[in-house]
Amino acid sequence: DNLSPFDAYVEGESNKIVSKDEVTGEGDVAAELGDVLTVGLIGKVLKSGSQFVENENFVFELGAGDTFPGFNEGLIGSKAGTKRVIKVPPSQAYGKNGARGVPPMSDLIFEVEVQAVAHGAFDKVIAKIGLDRLAALILLGILFAVSPFLPS
Repeated sequence: DNLSPFDAYVEGESNKIVSKDEVTGEGDVAAELGDVLTVGLIGKVLKSGSQFVENENFVFELGAGDTFPGFNEGLIGSKAGTKRVIKVPPSQAYGKNGARGVPPMSDLIFEVEVQAVAHGAFDKVIAKIGLDRLAALILLGILFAVSPFLPS
């Protein structure tokens, strides 16, 4: 059997994060540690299929501790437009304690759609405050234009 690592993943036995892209993103930048990602996601317990999280606009810095390690690792290399399914073993997720309604030692599966990858200081700041690049540039232009008229 020549199963892909994703298809060969065995719940309760696998200890590596595996992923497969259902859609390959066309964005300019591949996500790396330190980038700010905006994603839509659904997280489920692999065994039961019970959903424990859904978020249409989750913004986080990759590798900054905003999420557990397996979620971060599973998104490295993704681009805007990527639709990725990630399987995460308990050791890279909630582990022995469980959390958010997830039983202890649960393997997880995430369906993730990467909406944006912010790379570089300016893009990362505007992503964190929820603006897109064009809106931020327009806002900066307006501020620059009115600045001479503001009291000092």
